[in-house]
This record gives sequence, structure tokens and C-alpha cells, in this order.
Amino acid sequence: AQTAELSSQYYTEFSQYAARVAKYDINSITKLSTVDLKEGDGATIDDTTKFAAYYIGWNPDGTVFDQSIADGALKAPIPVETGLSTASLIQGWKDGIKGMKVGGVRELDIPSDLAYGEQGSKDASGKQTIAPNTPLKFVVMAIPLPETIPEPQIPQALLSNGGLR
Repeated sequence: AQTAELSSQYYTEFSQYAARVAKYDINSITKLSTVDLKEGDGATIDDTTKFAAYYIGWNPDGTVFDQSIADGALKAPIPVETGLSTASLIQGWKDGIKGMKVGGVRELDIPSDLAYGEQGSKDASGKQTIAPNTPLKFVVMAIPLPETIPEPQIPQALLSNGGLR
């Protein structure tokens, strides 16, 4: 339910950035560069800022290898619950997102050494999705970290011998 609510809130705005996906010259990305497509009005992201992110990532041939958009909606955003310094993200994201504001949208051009380097990346089935030494492009939208929905507590009466029969 939370994913659907967030999707209805952010889909229209974020989905327009899918039009930025295009082929690019593999040799054109030699260092990390960023372009703010929309400046946010929230906290400035640093190593400890808590936020969540929607994204679109693509290869030099213009193929999207992963994204938050699926079937006309947004999937759950990536939570960054303890900040960039401890997040399980590629270095290009950590360096490229730093300094943007929550609510903003930024395009990242990431050289291969700050992406997946010499090993590239494979999906869960072992298929190579990102070739070794490939620079990548991403569009990232930072949103406020959604509140964690607590698990319902089972009443003690239902857990004891006097509970349901």
C-alpha cells in the first residue's frame, strides 16, 4: 500500500525523465559529472542524510538495465536509512548524489571505475547486465525517507493457552 501511495505521488513527475535515456559515447564519460534537472527543497544530502531514491540507469547503447518504473507505476524506492557513508551503493552514486537536495532530480554520468569496474554486473540468474569497464548514466530522484510501517502486534491473549481454539 505504501509503494502504491508513493507511486501515485511521484510517478507523473519522475516518469517524464525516462525520455532522457539515449545512446551516448562510451569515451565521453571519463570523470563523474552531475546535472541538476530539478533542484529539491529538502535537506542537502551528505554522508548521514536519510532519504529514498527512484532511479533509471542505462548503458551506452541506450538500454535501461534497471529502473524504478514498472508497468506504469513506481516500484518501492531504494531506502538510504543510515546515510551515504554506509549505504550499499556504487561509489558513483555516493559521490554524485552528495550535495543534491531531497526532492531534487539529478543526472549522473559515472565512469566505470566508480560504477562496476572491471567485473561489470550480473543479474540474479548470472546474466551479464553491465559489461566490464562500462561507464553508466542514471537519473536519480531523492525523496524523503518514508516512515517504516510497523508490523502489527499479535495480542497476548491470542498467543497464550487461553487464545484462539
